[in-house]
Amino acid sequence: MENDSNKQIAPSSLPWPPIIVAGSLFLGLILAYIAPLPWPDADGTLRGLGGLIVLAALGIDLWGYRTFEPHKTTLRPDRAASALVTEGPFRYSRNPFYVGNVMLVFGLGLAFANWWLVLLAPVAFVLMDRLAARPEEKHLEDRFGAEYLAYKARVGRWL
Repeated sequence: MENDSNKQIAPSSLPWPPIIVAGSLFLGLILAYIAPLPWPDADGTLRGLGGLIVLAALGIDLWGYRTFEPHKTTLRPDRAASALVTEGPFRYSRNPFYVGNVMLVFGLGLAFANWWLVLLAPVAFVLMDRLAARPEEKHLEDRFGAEYLAYKARVGRWL
């Protein structure tokens, strides 16, 4: 039997995604200052690629925000969802914001020739999966039941 009071419980008490991104960027900058790593990209190809990845990440986030607007549901990962959004970038990923967040860390690492950020991107991915995506999916399953399970069967967690 589904407990209606569980439907309004947030997936997390902390907004993990911005904490993970900000923490990764801060740690990457500190590590680059303390222990800089040599950058092999003499012609700037990797830096240019990084810029493109950053633009793509920001585009994914903007697309997601625009998709959320008509549904009037929260974007905050520490708040309970009031609607299940399955269109826009959510047709391709159950977590496009989190994909964009990890891409942003990786892309900034390339764009600013910071190997530490590049190396921290997979760490950010694992933290995003464990601390944000999985609890959020449990919340959405509790909140939307069969509708979310059908969506989950159609669309991958990441891509």
